[in-house]
Amino acid sequence: GVVAMPALSDVTSSFSGGVRKSIERIYSVGLFSQAATTADLHEPLLQNKSPNSLRKATALELKGLSTSRAAKHLGLFGRNELPTPKRSPVIVLFTVFFGPLPVIVWLCVLLEALQIDWFSASLLLVLWLLHGLVGYYEYLQSVWAAETLEISLSSTAMVKRDGKWITIDSKLIVPADLLKLSLGDRVPADCRIVAPVNSASAFDTMQEDSDAVRLALGDEEARLLSVDLSAITGESHNMSMSLGDTVPAGAMINSGEVLALVVRTGAHTVIGRSLALLRMTPDSGLGGRFRLIVIRIVLFSCALAFLMVGTLLGDMLIAGTSITNALSLCSVLLVASVPHGVFSVCTFVMALGSRNMSMGTAIVRRLSCIEQVAAIELLLVDKTGTLTENTYELMRAQPY
Repeated sequence: GVVAMPALSDVTSSFSGGVRKSIERIYSVGLFSQAATTADLHEPLLQNKSPNSLRKATALELKGLSTSRAAKHLGLFGRNELPTPKRSPVIVLFTVFFGPLPVIVWLCVLLEALQIDWFSASLLLVLWLLHGLVGYYEYLQSVWAAETLEISLSSTAMVKRDGKWITIDSKLIVPADLLKLSLGDRVPADCRIVAPVNSASAFDTMQEDSDAVRLALGDEEARLLSVDLSAITGESHNMSMSLGDTVPAGAMINSGEVLALVVRTGAHTVIGRSLALLRMTPDSGLGGRFRLIVIRIVLFSCALAFLMVGTLLGDMLIAGTSITNALSLCSVLLVASVPHGVFSVCTFVMALGSRNMSMGTAIVRRLSCIEQVAAIELLLVDKTGTLTENTYELMRAQPY
Protein backbone atom coordinates (compact mmCIF):
# COMPACT_ATOMS: atom_id res chain seq x y z
CA GLY A 1 0.00 0.00 0.00
CA VAL A 2 1.33 3.35 -1.05
CA VAL A 3 -0.01 6.38 0.74
CA ALA A 4 -0.84 9.54 -1.15
CA MET A 5 2.17 11.83 -1.31
CA PRO A 6 2.05 15.13 0.56
CA ALA A 7 1.48 18.20 -1.51
CA LEU A 8 4.73 19.62 -2.82
CA SER A 9 3.72 23.06 -1.59
CA ASP A 10 3.53 21.69 1.96
CA VAL A 11 7.10 20.47 1.71
CA THR A 12 8.68 23.56 0.17
CA SER A 13 6.62 26.32 1.78
CA SER A 14 9.16 27.07 4.50
CA PHE A 15 12.22 27.32 2.21
CA SER A 16 13.72 30.09 0.16
CA GLY A 17 13.75 30.16 -3.63
CA GLY A 18 17.01 28.28 -4.24
CA VAL A 19 16.20 25.62 -1.68
CA ARG A 20 12.65 25.23 -3.03
CA LYS A 21 13.85 24.69 -6.60
CA SER A 22 16.38 22.06 -5.55
CA ILE A 23 13.82 20.18 -3.46
CA GLU A 24 11.41 20.27 -6.40
CA ARG A 25 14.07 18.67 -8.61
CA ILE A 26 14.76 15.94 -6.05
CA TYR A 27 11.05 15.45 -5.50
CA SER A 28 10.39 15.16 -9.24
CA VAL A 29 12.79 12.23 -9.74
CA GLY A 30 11.08 10.28 -6.98
CA LEU A 31 13.78 10.08 -4.35
CA PHE A 32 11.14 10.76 -1.70
CA SER A 33 8.60 8.37 -3.20
CA GLN A 34 9.20 5.62 -0.64
CA ALA A 35 8.81 7.94 2.32
CA ALA A 36 5.04 7.47 2.36
CA THR A 37 4.72 3.71 1.94
CA THR A 38 3.26 1.41 4.54
CA ALA A 39 6.67 -0.21 4.93
CA ASP A 40 8.05 3.03 6.33
CA LEU A 41 5.33 3.71 8.89
CA HIS A 42 3.97 1.38 11.51
CA GLU A 43 0.71 -0.28 10.54
CA PRO A 44 -1.39 1.01 13.49
CA LEU A 45 -1.03 4.58 12.26
CA LEU A 46 -2.12 3.68 8.74
CA GLN A 47 -5.25 1.76 9.71
CA ASN A 48 -8.53 3.67 9.45
CA LYS A 49 -6.85 7.01 8.76
CA SER A 50 -7.91 9.68 6.32
CA PRO A 51 -5.50 10.82 3.56
CA ASN A 52 -5.05 14.10 5.39
CA SER A 53 -4.00 12.29 8.58
CA LEU A 54 -1.66 10.08 6.61
CA ARG A 55 -0.08 13.10 5.00
CA LYS A 56 0.56 14.60 8.40
CA ALA A 57 1.87 11.29 9.76
CA THR A 58 4.68 11.15 7.21
CA ALA A 59 6.06 14.46 8.51
CA LEU A 60 7.97 14.94 5.28
CA GLU A 61 8.45 18.61 6.07
CA LEU A 62 11.91 19.35 7.36
CA LYS A 63 10.61 21.34 10.31
CA GLY A 64 10.38 18.28 12.56
CA LEU A 65 7.61 17.29 14.94
CA SER A 66 5.93 19.29 17.63
CA THR A 67 6.11 18.12 21.22
CA SER A 68 2.43 17.23 21.26
CA ARG A 69 2.67 15.25 18.01
CA ALA A 70 5.77 13.43 19.29
CA ALA A 71 3.90 12.52 22.47
CA LYS A 72 1.03 11.09 20.41
CA HIS A 73 3.43 9.05 18.30
CA LEU A 74 5.19 7.81 21.42
CA GLY A 75 1.89 6.64 22.87
CA LEU A 76 0.93 4.98 19.59
CA PHE A 77 4.21 3.32 18.61
CA GLY A 78 5.86 2.89 21.99
CA ARG A 79 9.45 3.54 23.00
CA ASN A 80 12.32 3.05 20.59
CA GLU A 81 13.71 -0.07 22.23
CA LEU A 82 13.84 -3.73 21.43
CA PRO A 83 11.45 -5.84 23.50
CA THR A 84 13.25 -8.18 25.85
CA PRO A 85 11.49 -11.07 27.55
CA LYS A 86 11.36 -10.41 31.28
CA ARG A 87 10.26 -12.79 33.97
CA SER A 88 7.94 -11.42 36.60
CA PRO A 89 9.61 -11.28 40.05
CA VAL A 90 6.44 -12.79 41.51
CA ILE A 91 6.68 -15.78 39.17
CA VAL A 92 10.38 -16.23 39.97
CA LEU A 93 9.62 -16.13 43.70
CA PHE A 94 6.79 -18.62 43.22
CA THR A 95 9.03 -21.09 41.38
CA VAL A 96 11.60 -20.87 44.19
CA PHE A 97 9.17 -22.05 46.86
CA PHE A 98 6.83 -24.25 44.84
CA GLY A 99 7.79 -27.15 42.63
CA PRO A 100 8.34 -30.92 42.66
CA LEU A 101 11.19 -30.76 45.19
CA PRO A 102 9.88 -27.92 47.42
CA VAL A 103 6.64 -29.87 47.84
CA ILE A 104 8.60 -32.47 49.82
CA VAL A 105 9.77 -29.79 52.24
CA TRP A 106 6.25 -28.42 52.69
CA LEU A 107 5.00 -31.96 53.31
CA CYS A 108 7.60 -32.45 56.02
CA VAL A 109 6.61 -29.16 57.65
CA LEU A 110 2.97 -30.27 57.59
CA LEU A 111 3.78 -33.66 59.17
CA GLU A 112 5.77 -32.02 61.95
CA ALA A 113 2.93 -29.59 62.59
CA LEU A 114 0.40 -32.44 62.78
CA GLN A 115 2.52 -34.03 65.50
CA ILE A 116 2.56 -30.69 67.32
CA ASP A 117 6.34 -30.60 67.00
CA TRP A 118 6.42 -26.87 66.42
CA PHE A 119 10.17 -26.58 66.90
CA SER A 120 11.01 -29.00 64.08
CA ALA A 121 8.32 -27.52 61.84
CA SER A 122 9.56 -23.96 62.46
CA LEU A 123 13.18 -24.98 61.92
CA LEU A 124 12.41 -26.61 58.58
CA LEU A 125 10.31 -23.63 57.51
CA VAL A 126 12.94 -21.04 58.47
CA LEU A 127 15.75 -22.95 56.78
CA TRP A 128 13.75 -23.34 53.59
CA LEU A 129 12.70 -19.68 53.55
CA LEU A 130 16.29 -18.53 54.04
CA HIS A 131 17.46 -20.89 51.32
CA GLY A 132 14.88 -19.61 48.82
CA LEU A 133 15.19 -15.92 49.68
CA VAL A 134 18.98 -15.93 49.27
CA GLY A 135 18.67 -17.39 45.77
CA TYR A 136 15.88 -14.95 44.91
CA TYR A 137 17.93 -11.99 46.18
CA GLU A 138 20.94 -12.96 44.08
CA TYR A 139 18.69 -13.28 41.03
CA LEU A 140 17.34 -9.76 41.60
CA GLN A 141 20.86 -8.43 42.09
CA SER A 142 21.95 -9.78 38.71
CA VAL A 143 18.87 -8.26 37.05
CA TRP A 144 19.47 -4.87 38.68
CA ALA A 145 23.14 -4.93 37.68
CA ALA A 146 22.23 -5.60 34.04
CA GLU A 147 19.59 -2.85 34.04
CA THR A 148 21.98 -0.35 35.63
CA LEU A 149 24.66 -1.10 33.05
CA GLU A 150 22.16 -0.82 30.21
CA ILE A 151 21.06 2.60 31.48
CA SER A 152 24.66 3.78 31.70
CA LEU A 153 25.27 2.68 28.10
CA SER A 154 22.12 4.31 26.71
CA SER A 155 22.60 6.70 23.80
CA THR A 156 21.18 10.09 22.91
CA ALA A 157 20.14 11.66 19.63
CA MET A 158 19.83 15.15 18.17
CA VAL A 159 16.19 15.67 17.17
CA LYS A 160 14.19 18.65 15.97
CA ARG A 161 11.17 19.42 18.15
CA ASP A 162 9.05 22.56 17.92
CA GLY A 163 11.51 23.99 15.40
CA LYS A 164 14.50 23.64 17.74
CA TRP A 165 17.31 21.10 17.87
CA ILE A 166 17.44 19.29 21.20
CA THR A 167 19.20 16.22 22.58
CA ILE A 168 16.95 13.46 23.89
CA ASP A 169 17.22 9.83 24.94
CA SER A 170 17.21 7.65 21.83
CA LYS A 171 14.42 5.56 23.39
CA LEU A 172 12.07 8.55 23.05
CA ILE A 173 12.52 8.84 19.27
CA VAL A 174 9.31 8.28 17.32
CA PRO A 175 8.47 7.75 13.63
CA ALA A 176 8.47 11.01 11.62
CA ASP A 177 11.09 12.60 13.89
CA LEU A 178 13.78 14.60 12.12
CA LEU A 179 17.28 13.61 13.26
CA LYS A 180 20.69 15.09 12.72
CA LEU A 181 23.24 12.37 11.99
CA SER A 182 26.93 13.23 12.03
CA LEU A 183 30.38 11.68 12.40
CA GLY A 184 30.59 9.14 15.23
CA ASP A 185 26.84 8.78 15.75
CA ARG A 186 25.22 5.38 16.06
CA VAL A 187 21.92 5.47 14.20
CA PRO A 188 19.15 4.97 16.81
CA ALA A 189 16.38 3.93 14.40
CA ASP A 190 15.78 3.20 10.73
CA CYS A 191 16.05 6.60 9.03
CA ARG A 192 15.70 7.93 5.50
CA ILE A 193 18.13 10.63 4.41
CA VAL A 194 16.19 13.72 3.37
CA ALA A 195 18.78 16.51 3.15
CA PRO A 196 22.33 17.55 4.02
CA VAL A 197 22.66 19.48 7.27
CA ASN A 198 23.98 22.51 5.40
CA SER A 199 21.21 22.26 2.80
CA ALA A 200 20.04 25.85 3.24
CA SER A 201 23.41 27.43 2.52
CA ALA A 202 24.35 24.86 -0.11
CA PHE A 203 21.10 25.01 -2.05
CA ASP A 204 21.13 28.78 -2.17
CA THR A 205 24.49 28.78 -3.95
CA MET A 206 23.69 25.98 -6.41
CA GLN A 207 23.46 26.48 -10.13
CA GLU A 208 20.32 24.87 -11.56
CA ASP A 209 22.22 22.96 -14.27
CA SER A 210 25.11 21.58 -12.18
CA ASP A 211 25.21 20.50 -8.55
CA ALA A 212 21.44 20.45 -8.11
CA VAL A 213 21.04 18.11 -11.08
CA ARG A 214 23.75 15.74 -9.84
CA LEU A 215 22.21 15.81 -6.38
CA ALA A 216 18.78 14.99 -7.77
CA LEU A 217 20.01 12.17 -9.99
CA GLY A 218 22.16 10.55 -7.31
CA ASP A 219 25.56 11.15 -8.90
CA GLU A 220 28.59 9.73 -7.10
CA GLU A 221 29.44 13.19 -5.84
CA ALA A 222 26.04 13.37 -4.16
CA ARG A 223 26.97 10.66 -1.68
CA LEU A 224 26.39 12.26 1.69
CA LEU A 225 27.26 9.57 4.23
CA SER A 226 29.82 6.85 4.76
CA VAL A 227 28.22 4.24 7.01
CA ASP A 228 29.74 1.31 8.88
CA LEU A 229 27.28 -1.63 8.85
CA SER A 230 29.61 -4.18 10.44
CA ALA A 231 27.46 -4.41 13.57
CA ILE A 232 24.48 -5.45 11.42
CA THR A 233 25.82 -7.29 8.38
CA GLY A 234 29.42 -8.00 9.38
CA GLU A 235 30.65 -6.17 6.27
CA SER A 236 33.97 -4.46 6.98
CA HIS A 237 33.78 -2.02 4.05
CA ASN A 238 31.94 1.25 4.52
CA MET A 239 28.79 1.89 2.51
CA SER A 240 28.07 5.22 0.83
CA MET A 241 24.55 6.60 1.05
CA SER A 242 22.78 9.56 -0.51
CA LEU A 243 19.38 11.23 -0.51
CA GLY A 244 16.51 8.77 -0.26
CA ASP A 245 18.60 5.92 1.13
CA THR A 246 17.54 4.25 4.37
CA VAL A 247 20.14 3.97 7.13
CA PRO A 248 19.36 1.01 9.41
CA ALA A 249 19.39 1.24 13.17
CA GLY A 250 22.71 0.23 14.69
CA ALA A 251 24.83 1.61 11.84
CA MET A 252 27.79 3.87 12.66
CA ILE A 253 28.35 7.15 10.80
CA ASN A 254 31.98 7.35 9.68
CA SER A 255 31.74 10.57 7.68
CA GLY A 256 29.15 13.07 6.59
CA GLU A 257 26.35 14.99 8.26
CA VAL A 258 22.71 14.76 7.15
CA LEU A 259 19.13 15.27 8.20
CA ALA A 260 17.21 12.00 8.35
CA LEU A 261 13.54 11.16 8.81
CA VAL A 262 12.77 8.33 11.22
CA VAL A 263 10.69 5.69 9.44
CA ARG A 264 10.84 2.71 11.82
CA THR A 265 11.55 2.35 15.53
CA GLY A 266 11.92 -0.41 18.08
CA ALA A 267 10.87 -3.89 17.04
CA HIS A 268 9.84 -2.60 13.59
CA THR A 269 13.43 -1.80 12.59
CA VAL A 270 15.53 -4.14 10.48
CA ILE A 271 17.55 -5.31 13.45
CA GLY A 272 14.38 -5.63 15.54
CA ARG A 273 12.78 -7.92 12.98
CA SER A 274 15.95 -9.99 12.79
CA LEU A 275 15.98 -10.47 16.56
CA ALA A 276 12.32 -11.48 16.46
CA LEU A 277 13.15 -14.17 13.91
CA LEU A 278 16.02 -15.39 16.06
CA ARG A 279 13.68 -15.77 19.03
CA MET A 280 11.42 -17.94 16.87
CA THR A 281 14.31 -20.30 16.10
CA PRO A 282 14.07 -23.48 18.21
CA ASP A 283 16.79 -24.05 20.78
CA SER A 284 19.53 -26.34 19.54
CA GLY A 285 19.87 -27.90 22.98
CA LEU A 286 23.57 -27.12 23.32
CA GLY A 287 23.02 -24.57 26.06
CA GLY A 288 20.80 -26.99 28.02
CA ARG A 289 23.49 -29.65 28.45
CA PHE A 290 24.40 -28.42 31.93
CA ARG A 291 20.76 -28.35 33.00
CA LEU A 292 20.24 -31.85 31.61
CA ILE A 293 23.18 -33.17 33.62
CA VAL A 294 21.86 -31.54 36.80
CA ILE A 295 18.39 -32.99 36.22
CA ARG A 296 19.85 -36.47 35.79
CA ILE A 297 21.83 -36.14 39.02
CA VAL A 298 18.74 -34.94 40.89
CA LEU A 299 16.56 -37.74 39.53
CA PHE A 300 19.15 -40.37 40.42
CA SER A 301 19.53 -38.95 43.94
CA CYS A 302 15.77 -38.77 44.40
CA ALA A 303 15.36 -42.38 43.28
CA LEU A 304 17.93 -43.57 45.82
CA ALA A 305 16.40 -41.40 48.54
CA PHE A 306 12.86 -42.66 47.95
CA LEU A 307 14.10 -46.26 47.81
CA MET A 308 15.93 -45.85 51.11
CA VAL A 309 13.10 -44.02 52.86
CA GLY A 310 10.49 -46.44 51.50
CA THR A 311 12.46 -49.43 52.80
CA LEU A 312 12.90 -47.78 56.20
CA LEU A 313 9.21 -46.88 56.39
CA GLY A 314 8.20 -50.45 55.67
CA ASP A 315 10.53 -51.83 58.35
CA MET A 316 9.24 -49.35 60.94
CA LEU A 317 5.60 -50.18 60.22
CA ILE A 318 6.32 -53.90 60.43
CA ALA A 319 8.06 -53.34 63.76
CA GLY A 320 4.91 -51.70 65.13
CA THR A 321 5.95 -48.04 65.01
CA SER A 322 3.03 -45.62 64.77
CA ILE A 323 2.33 -44.20 61.33
CA THR A 324 2.85 -40.59 62.45
CA ASN A 325 6.23 -41.27 64.04
CA ALA A 326 7.33 -43.32 61.04
CA LEU A 327 6.30 -40.62 58.57
CA SER A 328 7.95 -37.93 60.68
CA LEU A 329 11.29 -39.72 60.74
CA CYS A 330 11.11 -40.65 57.07
CA SER A 331 10.21 -37.09 56.07
CA VAL A 332 13.25 -35.71 57.88
CA LEU A 333 15.49 -38.26 56.19
CA LEU A 334 13.88 -37.48 52.85
CA VAL A 335 14.52 -33.75 53.22
CA ALA A 336 18.13 -34.42 54.15
CA SER A 337 18.78 -36.82 51.27
CA VAL A 338 16.93 -35.14 48.40
CA PRO A 339 19.11 -32.45 46.69
CA HIS A 340 16.32 -29.89 46.66
CA GLY A 341 18.76 -26.98 46.70
CA VAL A 342 20.79 -27.91 43.64
CA PHE A 343 18.83 -25.65 41.27
CA SER A 344 19.00 -22.74 43.71
CA VAL A 345 22.74 -23.24 44.06
CA CYS A 346 23.17 -23.28 40.28
CA THR A 347 21.05 -20.12 39.98
CA PHE A 348 23.09 -18.52 42.75
CA VAL A 349 26.38 -19.31 40.99
CA MET A 350 25.16 -18.04 37.60
CA ALA A 351 23.78 -14.88 39.24
CA LEU A 352 27.19 -14.19 40.75
CA GLY A 353 28.75 -14.76 37.35
CA SER A 354 26.27 -12.34 35.82
CA ARG A 355 27.20 -9.66 38.35
CA ASN A 356 30.90 -10.19 37.67
CA MET A 357 30.32 -9.94 33.92
CA SER A 358 28.34 -6.71 34.38
CA MET A 359 31.43 -5.19 36.00
CA GLY A 360 33.18 -5.86 32.70
CA THR A 361 30.44 -3.99 30.76
CA ALA A 362 28.72 -7.18 29.60
CA ILE A 363 24.93 -7.19 29.75
CA VAL A 364 23.50 -10.60 30.69
CA ARG A 365 19.77 -10.54 30.00
CA ARG A 366 19.17 -14.22 30.83
CA LEU A 367 21.05 -16.38 33.31
CA SER A 368 20.83 -19.28 30.86
CA CYS A 369 23.15 -17.31 28.54
CA ILE A 370 26.04 -18.05 30.91
CA GLU A 371 25.20 -21.73 30.70
CA GLN A 372 25.07 -21.56 26.90
CA VAL A 373 28.41 -19.73 26.64
CA ALA A 374 30.01 -22.31 28.94
CA ALA A 375 28.79 -25.06 26.60
CA ILE A 376 30.56 -23.60 23.55
CA GLU A 377 33.06 -26.00 22.03
CA LEU A 378 33.92 -24.06 18.86
CA LEU A 379 33.65 -20.27 18.53
CA LEU A 380 33.82 -18.70 15.07
CA VAL A 381 34.37 -14.93 15.17
CA ASP A 382 35.52 -12.21 12.81
CA LYS A 383 36.82 -8.67 13.11
CA THR A 384 36.37 -5.79 10.73
CA GLY A 385 40.08 -5.08 10.51
CA THR A 386 39.34 -1.43 9.74
CA LEU A 387 41.82 -0.07 12.29
CA THR A 388 43.49 -3.36 13.24
CA GLU A 389 45.24 -6.30 11.57
CA ASN A 390 42.14 -8.51 11.73
CA THR A 391 43.96 -11.01 13.96
CA TYR A 392 43.23 -12.36 17.44
CA GLU A 393 45.55 -13.04 20.34
CA LEU A 394 44.57 -14.86 23.53
CA MET A 395 45.67 -12.56 26.33
CA ARG A 396 44.71 -14.70 29.32
CA ALA A 397 43.05 -18.03 30.05
CA GLN A 398 41.27 -18.11 33.38
CA PRO A 399 39.78 -21.55 34.12
CA TYR A 400 36.99 -21.98 36.65
